Amino acid sequence: MVDAYDIGGLSNVRYTTPSGLLPNDISLAGSYYVGGTAATVDPGDAGTSPENIKDAFELAMTMVPAEGAVFGAQYYHQEEEGNAHDGQKKQSGTVYATYTFGPATIGGATSRVAPGQATASAVELDWYENVAYSVGFAVNDSLSISYEMETSAQEGTRAAASTYDVEVQSIQAAYTMGGMTIGLAMEDIEGAGYVQNADYKETTLSMAMDF
Repeated sequence: MVDAYDIGGLSNVRYTTPSGLLPNDISLAGSYYVGGTAATVDPGDAGTSPENIKDAFELAMTMVPAEGAVFGAQYYHQEEEGNAHDGQKKQSGTVYATYTFGPATIGGATSRVAPGQATASAVELDWYENVAYSVGFAVNDSLSISYEMETSAQEGTRAAASTYDVEVQSIQAAYTMGGMTIGLAMEDIEGAGYVQNADYKETTLSMAMDF
């Protein structure tokens, strides 16, 4: 599925406001990445003309409006320089919130993602709408379980009639014993890649050790 973009994978300069400066534990952050030619941009980020010279910036905000509650928002924008750009710029925006009460935590998030379109024929609006929510519960000091549901739909005038929504359900558990944590995740994926009947199930078992 097409997820919101993140500048963390690019070499960037970042500024974050000092802790305690703003009320409600508000934290503001801005990041900027200076691009280059297709030969000098970060690996995997080089595109085709006129998208081979890229600058990007990201703005983020978090706040604690009440005890146990966290609210956040993020915006990503990727710019092209040096050549005319007639298509759609690469952008995404996300808002999310979590609330913890006792041993339980609930959360929800929604994002809009606009992939970059380089050609004039791609000026029509085209984006992805993602929604996710989750609930977690600490059974005791050693065991925690959680459930997450995430959906993604392609929207806009360029969305093909044969495009289908992606739906991912995940159940996870983690058990800590001493310095060892064992994790188990089971996922049920429907419409992978926005394709009908592209359905999968996967199970992941992990182990981490603290030395």
